[in-house]
Amino acid sequence: VSSKDICDATASERIKISKNQVILDKPIKELGVHKINVSLHPEVNIRLIINVARTEEEAKIQESGKTIQETKNDEDQEAKVEIDKLFDDVGAAARIEEEEVSDKDIADTQSENVPESLAESDQNIGKT
Repeated sequence: VSSKDICDATASERIKISKNQVILDKPIKELGVHKINVSLHPEVNIRLIINVARTEEEAKIQESGKTIQETKNDEDQEAKVEIDKLFDDVGAAARIEEEEVSDKDIADTQSENVPESLAESDQNIGKT
């Protein structure tokens, strides 16, 4: 952000200053809220607060006092919690499936333990 950019931004708010009045040691190259000095007259200086952001949403976040990085970290934490909940649900489903498989194994094992004479009689019943 250069002094010309600041002049253009203030002009859109119907405040006219020239780029020579904006006092910048160097161009602003970071997002965030910055304080700059403007010389209205040799004896009158004012401090402007400018908000450098990529979007209106980012500007509102920065106005609230949070940084973009803090907001991103909060969003990442929320996403992690959602992912953890999802995996807990998947884990519960896997445990239920394991229980169903073990119940089936028990049923299969019980049918294998049926004496042969009973198993043969079951087969004979189906043939008659």
